Amino acid sequence: MNLDLAIADLCKQIQFLDEPTITQIIRVEVPVYLEDILAVLHLLDDSVKLYWSSRDDKFEIAGIGIEKQILVDNDNIKNFSEVLLGLTQLQDKINWFSIAPFIREDSVKFILPKLEITQKENKYKLACYLTSAAEILWTEKQSEVINWLHQIKIALTKKTNAESLVNSKINVSCAKNNPERVVWDEAVKSLLVDIEQHLVQKVVLARTITYVANDDIDGLKLIAELKNQVTTAFVFYVQLEKAKAFLGASPEQLFSRKGRRINTEAQAGTRPLGINSNEVTRFSQELLASKKDELEQWYVLNEINAVLTDLCDDFGVIVEREIVKSSHVQHLRTRLGGILKENINDLDILNSLHPTAAVCGLPKTQAFIQIAKAELFDRGLYAGAIGYVGLNSAEFCVAIRCAYLERNQIVLYAGAGIVQGSVPEAEWHETQNKMSMFDRVLHVVV
Repeated sequence: MNLDLAIADLCKQIQFLDEPTITQIIRVEVPVYLEDILAVLHLLDDSVKLYWSSRDDKFEIAGIGIEKQILVDNDNIKNFSEVLLGLTQLQDKINWFSIAPFIREDSVKFILPKLEITQKENKYKLACYLTSAAEILWTEKQSEVINWLHQIKIALTKKTNAESLVNSKINVSCAKNNPERVVWDEAVKSLLVDIEQHLVQKVVLARTITYVANDDIDGLKLIAELKNQVTTAFVFYVQLEKAKAFLGASPEQLFSRKGRRINTEAQAGTRPLGINSNEVTRFSQELLASKKDELEQWYVLNEINAVLTDLCDDFGVIVEREIVKSSHVQHLRTRLGGILKENINDLDILNSLHPTAAVCGLPKTQAFIQIAKAELFDRGLYAGAIGYVGLNSAEFCVAIRCAYLERNQIVLYAGAGIVQGSVPEAEWHETQNKMSMFDRVLHVVV
């Protein structure tokens, strides 16, 4: 059925729901026919819009509004098991949007939207969530949700879906590199001294470029264009208030879980993709032959091996070191998988793996110190983890190849792994290549 009929069906089901006898989350769903989830999000005027799609594009999930939000930090990890998983087990179709910033001391957000759209193997579902509570009359909750759905239906009928979200160019001017090139070079040289003195093995140093447009930037148009052009990536969009969004198209998986089976990967080392087949081959051969890039990726692989030793009863390499290509760069990657121990949950995995040496460094504590000293900005969600958590499955990507936008400003992020053998100029160009993913969308006007 189309979106109008699906919303009407949801309202009818909600109207006749029996009042729950205990506090719980109720999920009401209907099948729906859609061509593009991002186009639907673009039509709705809600302050909270969430989107995540898997790298193989066989699973997409979008959310509108917030029905329930749980913040988990080191002081209330117990809350995760007792509240989040406890409520999820009442309905195994529930998925929580999960957002973890780079700094692990900050809270991880688990968000259940009011309205959810999912796509799995080209089958779409529209779902609505209701949370029963003793302090709210059930009939009032039903009326509130039905009225909200009616407003969405009215908003959709007033707008057209004819405008394409792709093939959009955003005219911007270059405002600022942070840091400037000379400061970057000095920071890399300083880190190389620390590496030579064995104070640290690897540090991932990041930088930003800020662009300014004449008008507010449409984040959903931007992410739709990225999704159209970067076909092998996890695509994410996090808008928790109007005119502000964090978005990206990441090539890197943090982990996926199906039942007790976990998959993860060690990805590091970078070369440009190349503009023709000869260049692609040449850069691939350079990457495979590079001792510096081999060392950078080995650090990541070695750390993940240590983590899986603690998390798994059994694990091993699924795919040996390989070249993985995206639309603009190529990396070294090793894939791993294992069987989780019985008492391990998704938060345990997240806390153990995130952030990996691919975005932080080694030893991790010392790398954090070096990053805080060298970088002149707050990473926020950059190099964090974004995904979803459900009872039977979960998956997170590493939040790289990303940007933060606020009204008419957009900040691009990229990092480079500094290890023995790094050259400041080469690391600068590596970050430039990574950010070049946005060049197809952002048209810089001098």
